[in-house]
Amino acid sequence: MYLVRWENSWTPCDGEVTWLVGSSALFGPNATGPDGHTEIVGLDVLRKWRAAQNQRGWPFVTWQSEIMYRRYAADNFSDLGDPLDPLDDVVLSGETLRDWGFYTQLLWGCQPRWAYGVRYEFVRGNGPSLDPAAGFAEISRNDDPFRDTRHRVAPLVAWYPTEFSRFRFQYNFDYAEHIDGKDAHSFWLGAEFVLGAHPAHKF
Repeated sequence: MYLVRWENSWTPCDGEVTWLVGSSALFGPNATGPDGHTEIVGLDVLRKWRAAQNQRGWPFVTWQSEIMYRRYAADNFSDLGDPLDPLDDVVLSGETLRDWGFYTQLLWGCQPRWAYGVRYEFVRGNGPSLDPAAGFAEISRNDDPFRDTRHRVAPLVAWYPTEFSRFRFQYNFDYAEHIDGKDAHSFWLGAEFVLGAHPAHKF
């Protein structure tokens, strides 16, 4: 598997706004067979504003987005099962699946140690899926929880007790074709800690 990453940042003359643009590519074999391979490419952008007169980085506003595309080339597949029962043979021809998605997020650090934001995510695939429980029969992509079209809106609150830690509370509203009633609600609590030397800031 191979990964390629390029990024570049710059700050205009006022010194309050910084841009970071990057692109990534990941490619290599997949588990469908010797001729199966996958490529994933992405493009991301981050814009950060920090007041010239700030208190340890606050106040700030960051906007970041990323779009990704996956090309999944599945190899031919065959499972002869019981050699004495030709009716249980499964033979599938190779197929190329294409999926893509993106997210965009706005985060506002209005006072020291606190930030508030909102995030939107979208993802979708193409072509039908296969159901192993039904003898690999074709099913609608919208019935596949891994490949259906879905949207997510997520407001969040982040608290930075120190430079080495962050806690985030996030509410997710999901709309997906495979979910009964089409929507779902969840709450997430995340904690991040940095151990060891403080990493250098890129900007």
